Amino acid sequence: MSARTLIGVVVLLAATAGCSVRTAGLTLAAPHAPGPGPFVASGRAIGRSCRWWIAGVPLGLPTIEEAMEAALVPAHGRLLRDVTIWSDHPFYLVAGQNCYTVRGDVFR
Repeated sequence: MSARTLIGVVVLLAATAGCSVRTAGLTLAAPHAPGPGPFVASGRAIGRSCRWWIAGVPLGLPTIEEAMEAALVPAHGRLLRDVTIWSDHPFYLVAGQNCYTVRGDVFR
């Protein structure tokens, strides 16, 4: 493999990479007030909120609340416990995404 080809491969890999940063860790979190009552554990869930950008121009912004809802709705949950929030930024040459990913234990 020539040096020029190797440099091309490295540049291509760098142009299609991204990063992920842990933004927060929370004991309890809910996008809305969960209301009274007993809470029943229903497993672990992951939710994401993403928005695209093109040539550096964002096409909206993701929200943590939307990511929480995405984790809670399939399990009919009311709150999350032991929550981690990640900010993810995959990109593909001239376009990419801004995302929030929420992981936690769901309670109904």
